[in-house]
Amino acid sequence: MNILLIYRAKEFSPNLVDNDTAILDKVGHYLQEAGCNISFIHEEEFSAVEYDVDVVMSMCRRTESLNLLTIMEEKGILVVNSPQSVLNCSRDKMYHILCAADIPVANEYDDEYKFPLWFKNRQGWSKSKDDVVFISNATELKRVISSSKGKPYMLFEHLEGDLIKFYGVEDSSFFFWMYASENHSKYNLEQHNGAPHHYPFLEEQLHHICSDAAKAMGLTAYGGDCIIDSNGMIKIIDFNDWPSFSKCRENASKAIAATVLKRKK
Repeated sequence: MNILLIYRAKEFSPNLVDNDTAILDKVGHYLQEAGCNISFIHEEEFSAVEYDVDVVMSMCRRTESLNLLTIMEEKGILVVNSPQSVLNCSRDKMYHILCAADIPVANEYDDEYKFPLWFKNRQGWSKSKDDVVFISNATELKRVISSSKGKPYMLFEHLEGDLIKFYGVEDSSFFFWMYASENHSKYNLEQHNGAPHHYPFLEEQLHHICSDAAKAMGLTAYGGDCIIDSNGMIKIIDFNDWPSFSKCRENASKAIAATVLKRKK
């Protein structure tokens, strides 16, 4: 089996280039051990679809890359994650997909809102600290909206509780979670929820919610963030295609490789 692995473009890996590279390297290692012929390229080099491959393991997020991957998919090549599932991770699409699937999420504010709240870039992924901003008052909100220069945005409620990071691989038993304070921080946004209280909750329920969300989004390798409140209620605040799995890389890479091999049998 010929497999092409594509590293994510650097602009989509703020402060995490090495970690994003490492998970794909590890997946490639296990696929090679299983007898697959593997090759790697960077998303910046991906400009054509003339590849003699059976599978593409892609961390791509650029629009032109996703268009090329869609063409490859139409030719019968398995692409993980699928380009459509990656597009679904754009915040506006993600929020509406999860709501339609009855996945518990933080509420989006429309005309009325209360502080504190979160300002989030409506389209795409976080490339800089300006894409997701904690807002304490009306003056801050006005300043941030002004500095966004007309780019579309969404406003979300701030949820009090323990901030949890989760990671999973669909079609497998792999699932991992941790308190956000135990992980590397991109922009130190975790400080706004403070140290974890370790509120009790049902881990099975968390896995179930995240798995349902991944299915609704169409993702195979996924991760995200959620809040656990003092009553053990779970609400998702972010959901991503193919995170770095840095704290669970070994088991995650085995699960991703095994899932791909199973799908191509």
